[in-house]
Amino acid sequence: MIKKLKLLFGENQSSASLLLDVAPVNIFVGPNNSGKSLLLKEIEQLCNNPEPGRKIISEIELDQYDKDSILAMLKSKETDKPEGHRHHGDHMFINRLNVLNSGQRVDQVNVHEIVNYVEGKNNNYDYFAQNFLSLYTIRLDGKTRFTLTEPRPSGDITKAPTNHLMAIFRDDSIRDKIRSITHDALDLHFVIDPTGMTEFKIKLSGDKPEDNTQEQGLDQRARDFHAAATDITDMSDGVKAFTGLIAASLSQDFKVLLIDEPEAFLHPTLARKLGKVLASITEERENTVFISTHSPDFVMGCVQSGQKINIVRLTYTNGVATARHLASEQLFKMMRNPLLRSTGILGAMFHESVIVSEADSDRAFYQEVNERLNQFGDDGAKDSLFINAQNKQTIGRIVAPLRNMGIPAAAIVDLDIIKKGGEFKELCKACNIPQSLIDSWGVLRGNLNKIFEDSGLNPNKNGVQDLPREHQDTLRMLLNNIAEYGIFAVPVGALEQWLPELEIPGKLHGPGWIMEAFEKMGKALPLLITSNLQVMVFGLFSEAFRSGFLTRLGKEFKPNNQRQGDAKKRRACFGR
Repeated sequence: MIKKLKLLFGENQSSASLLLDVAPVNIFVGPNNSGKSLLLKEIEQLCNNPEPGRKIISEIELDQYDKDSILAMLKSKETDKPEGHRHHGDHMFINRLNVLNSGQRVDQVNVHEIVNYVEGKNNNYDYFAQNFLSLYTIRLDGKTRFTLTEPRPSGDITKAPTNHLMAIFRDDSIRDKIRSITHDALDLHFVIDPTGMTEFKIKLSGDKPEDNTQEQGLDQRARDFHAAATDITDMSDGVKAFTGLIAASLSQDFKVLLIDEPEAFLHPTLARKLGKVLASITEERENTVFISTHSPDFVMGCVQSGQKINIVRLTYTNGVATARHLASEQLFKMMRNPLLRSTGILGAMFHESVIVSEADSDRAFYQEVNERLNQFGDDGAKDSLFINAQNKQTIGRIVAPLRNMGIPAAAIVDLDIIKKGGEFKELCKACNIPQSLIDSWGVLRGNLNKIFEDSGLNPNKNGVQDLPREHQDTLRMLLNNIAEYGIFAVPVGALEQWLPELEIPGKLHGPGWIMEAFEKMGKALPLLITSNLQVMVFGLFSEAFRSGFLTRLGKEFKPNNQRQGDAKKRRACFGR
């Protein structure tokens, strides 16, 4: 139904508004309060009761429909004239089934008015949306998730269904499809129990019905079968959420499904299965789904389905909204890389920024420092995801694709990066530093490495403060230069050189050091206990991440075709 979606903004303040060619599956990700849920509400509004004043969507472009297809779609919703109603010429009585609440509404719509809009003979989009698009649109969110599995009145099943469970009960193929999905995901069979006589109930059975009569009948065999099944109200929230979403999605021939946080109440494995199932259903039924999610597992499931997918990352920082389309080809390439999969890189799409360190012990330490800086002084990086590579050689393989997706990513490396020219250059390239600067800094790096060697020092154990005084400013200059591009080298040497006041034995390294450090740091110590720590640790996170690096990754970034001067070249290196 929806062919294109145009937003009111793009990658940054200077770029054109994002125009999205709608795919069968369209996923919106981003940090909290970035507008994902609001976007779904605005699509629903445009397909039901359009109003001005939208904050995210500029307009939608619909697929082309001809008169015959419109009449056929309306005919599928036609119902008998309600008693006491007058039938107007060129009008049709339409059955509106409310999935979220039990009940039926019958509207009389002007078929001539709808057809004329499709044929371009009038511009009454509001009437077209209210009386046609709305029939094929549904929005499901977390607040209404559990109502989808509640019992519904049975009513007269010889007439048009008045609720989604009645619609499912009447359609053998839909029940079989839902049953197949629940058995694959939950090892239980979905059934509709009519034995209460006045209502339909969803139950999950360990055994598959032998035939339709065993599920739909009222004889002793049917009663025994349903008595042995488990009422879904007695199941976990995750089971209810999963089953309810699948049942609601398949109960009607919806063309536009809007699903907000489908992963709510689901553990990661079930969230991944739900993503794969919804993406597959969308392809089979030739409809379109728009999804807002915070779950990398759900996104991974959608990716694994093999269907065509759009992923759009929304942000809203300091009053500036952005939208960036993440190429599905690049995402598939990332997910085929075992290193990137193991780091949980998909989780980066839901944070303001990412900080990548060399090893897990480094990640744990810097993340803890950052949390304490925020706890005691509100001076750390906000909404940042800390992840680790396997070593400094692989940091660039993580940072580069993140920046290509427009996600701010910084690297923290030990000072011994200056010992290894090849690794230094590769990391600089991954961070999009211009080659001319890499070459000049490479010469500087080589000179500093020689100074360390001539002084009998090891940059893995010694830092700026240990160099001869006349060379300290040279090293600081190199560190400041690469920090401008988001590479932060530990000025004291390596992780184990932080907090010398804790007197941790020098033989301890990595996990052993971090465990000893956390033990001595205590649970509530704000970590600002010495001037050295205040200058080094506080400076690294507060100045570099908050007021320096992360600020440059915000609204000031310009697209690559607007590079002018050194400042804009630095901005462009982050993929903005």
